[in-house]
Amino acid sequence: MSGQTELRALVDSASKSHGLFTRQDAYRHNVSRQRLHSLTQRGVVEQLSHGVFRVAGSPASWEQRVLATVWAGGPDCVATGTTAAVLHGFDGVRRGPVEVLVPASRRDWKFANAVVHTTTSMLEIDRAVVGSIPVTDPIRTWLLLAATLQPRRLEELLDAAERDGLIQRRELMARLDGLRASGRNGVGVAATLLESRECVAEIAQSVLERRFARLLILAELPGARAQHPVRRGDGRMAYIDYAWPELRCGVELDGHGAHATRAQRSNDNRRHRELLRVDFEIIRFTWEEVTRTPELVVASVRSMLQRHSNRVEPNPFLQPSVKKP
Repeated sequence: MSGQTELRALVDSASKSHGLFTRQDAYRHNVSRQRLHSLTQRGVVEQLSHGVFRVAGSPASWEQRVLATVWAGGPDCVATGTTAAVLHGFDGVRRGPVEVLVPASRRDWKFANAVVHTTTSMLEIDRAVVGSIPVTDPIRTWLLLAATLQPRRLEELLDAAERDGLIQRRELMARLDGLRASGRNGVGVAATLLESRECVAEIAQSVLERRFARLLILAELPGARAQHPVRRGDGRMAYIDYAWPELRCGVELDGHGAHATRAQRSNDNRRHRELLRVDFEIIRFTWEEVTRTPELVVASVRSMLQRHSNRVEPNPFLQPSVKKP
């Protein structure tokens, strides 16, 4: 039948874009306006918005809805906010209403069940593609979230994004410097947060270590020494992530957690055995434990410190706190 080859090529192309195609896609595959109208009338394809179509029978999905909204917004429209955060894999962000970013000249544009943000500045570096969906890149996404999230939650997202390699601190600082003068929402909050982190970064060298350091402070536990050197039983030096040298105990933080390779696990276990040989107790915590069950981490640390408190003179920080009446 005439046109079947072109139609199959169009459907195959749409399968790589969550079952969607645009009017321009149809024309590129030699499917004419009249042919496209006929396919729509017969229910072979479904028109979702002006210029955006869905192949009938293609699986409906959240990603399909996002892409349809972005395409309806035109070539300068991208997914952003929590929508982009989910697509990039930001830790703990859940799906919600589709959020998109369009130029300020289109501030009156609306789309059903979508949140529309506008901007006066959108550089190529701000754009990315996840699958086939145009989105704001991780840094621009995080900066936009800074306008709406509580500082603590914003910092948690940044910690996870740095851990997962989505955001590099140096690039984030450079981009932020370029946006300070623009008065864009969230820039001031992000700048304040980053500046406060620089002081901590000089002490704790990793994202996970900073998270653990904050737990010690919030729990009012005695301060520990970061990267404390200890000579192992084999004569080599080991550096404990956090240690209380006078109590002969410390904490090691395992950033790779359940995803550790066999070689990493073997090295960690050998290091742990060597530290036990020099009578230095170590307890280990994974990223998941520090971020998802902080109360259990604090309880374990407190218990360890209390067990070792008889090694030195009584430490007032280790005594149960008594609230004054």
